[in-house]
Amino acid sequence: MPRFYFHVRLHDLVVEDADGLVLPDLAAARAEAIRGARVITAGEDEGGEDEGCFEISSEDGELLLEVPFHQPQPKEPARSDRCIH
Repeated sequence: MPRFYFHVRLHDLVVEDADGLVLPDLAAARAEAIRGARVITAGEDEGGEDEGCFEISSEDGELLLEVPFHQPQPKEPARSDRCIH
């Protein structure tokens, strides 16, 4: 499985991830970055500034994806819209 690196960018400052994570694919890496962004922005107002992102890179240093810390979050479906099992 590939190793992905989650560098943190805030304006001109980049904090490099030296360890990375071994994950099955880029979709899993994106999901991990979104979880991390939620932790970083927890407690901030919903309308927070669009500052900072994770830069997901491959083992050879290629930038694969940027995941902003502040992303529109999907709204929770109304109770009547949820599936019933």
